[in-house]
Amino acid sequence: MRFVFFAVLLALALTIHFTEAKPSRVRRQTNNVRDCIRNCKTTPQYNPICGSDNVTYDNEGKLNCAIDCSGQDIQVKFLGTCSPL
Repeated sequence: MRFVFFAVLLALALTIHFTEAKPSRVRRQTNNVRDCIRNCKTTPQYNPICGSDNVTYDNEGKLNCAIDCSGQDIQVKFLGTCSPL
């Protein structure tokens, strides 16, 4: 009976250890893309553009930065802000 108790306790401890929240690779990549877009040199004008990814970009330069930084094929959906979902 003691063996079963310790086996269950060990299994529980290992489960908790290996399922702790760790930053995912996707999250790190997303943060890198955001940093890249934020640091990308563009003009300061605010001429909002809604991208095909449903993200509002401050201007065409920021949209182009998003394309370059993410490697995605983001198109201009329309001029103006994307409506909230």
